Amino acid sequence: MTLQISARLIDDKGRLTESVLAERAMRCGILADLVTAGALRNGADDIAIERVPDLLPLAERMLADMADRPDENLVWWAHHDGISLKDAAGQMVELGLWERHGDHLGLEHHYTWCDGQADLARQLCAATADSYDDADHGLVAPNLAVVSGLYGHAPRPPGGAVVAELGRTNWLIPDLIDYLWRDATFIDASAAVLD
Repeated sequence: MTLQISARLIDDKGRLTESVLAERAMRCGILADLVTAGALRNGADDIAIERVPDLLPLAERMLADMADRPDENLVWWAHHDGISLKDAAGQMVELGLWERHGDHLGLEHHYTWCDGQADLARQLCAATADSYDDADHGLVAPNLAVVSGLYGHAPRPPGGAVVAELGRTNWLIPDLIDYLWRDATFIDASAAVLD
């Protein structure tokens, strides 16, 4: 999920989005991946952290951070900016999926898919589709993208039945979608007040 969401973080010119919601969606994707990998388990009394092999670098980093701060809840980790969009872009570069190019004296960067990665780029982008209507709402990543406005449109919540179904396969997803939607509506209300 993290790579699928990361594939949506750059525009056609390779510029990294500055969206706060996109950053939070990316961290939600990492948390969802940790649940899928078995690194986070929902116990009767608390969330158990398990060491598992073959995690992506940012997932490893978040898991280590979580072990150091066991009193924080999972929504706090989705909100906490210890892992940023620049970190996500760095992971894409480290994995050999993106190349980083300097702009404006190296103060800004843009990214392109590496040679030979066009097929993977298509697969990652296809997993989240090009629009809300084209997205497969049976999958987690498109719903995180929809709620975060990663399609270039206003954030929009998935239907309740979709969220409930996703929760059957990944117990954390309903909470993460609810968190992102509340955050989106708060940001929207704050912007309206400032206007």
